[in-house]
Amino acid sequence: MRFWTHPENSSLVSYTRHLRWYLFGALLAIALFFNLSPSPGEGFTIIWDKALHFICWAAVTGALGLARYPTVIKNIDMIAMLLISSAAETGQLWVQGRSFDPADLLANSLGIASAFIIWQTINHLRKHYSPN
Repeated sequence: MRFWTHPENSSLVSYTRHLRWYLFGALLAIALFFNLSPSPGEGFTIIWDKALHFICWAAVTGALGLARYPTVIKNIDMIAMLLISSAAETGQLWVQGRSFDPADLLANSLGIASAFIIWQTINHLRKHYSPN
């Protein structure tokens, strides 16, 4: 229970800090690769394209929150994620067979905002309902 109530004193948190940052970096690299590749969605024909964008950027932002844990994910983190996803979407203008789609950008933003809200809720619950 120490991991939840006092994560700054938990050995699990300190031992896994680098691994959590590597996970975030790997997921960000994968997201950017699929956002900027000429035909990324061929293997994902079952899932709606906007749902893919939502899930992708929610997962990357969730990994950022996990990497920053036990510190609180900040507004600047959300702004940085929004800028990165916007740059990736805009970068599609220079990729053959791809184009900029504002609906994709909206799906990216909703995924980022959802993960941000979930992490803010987790930190609020941890802060206000820990038994200390």
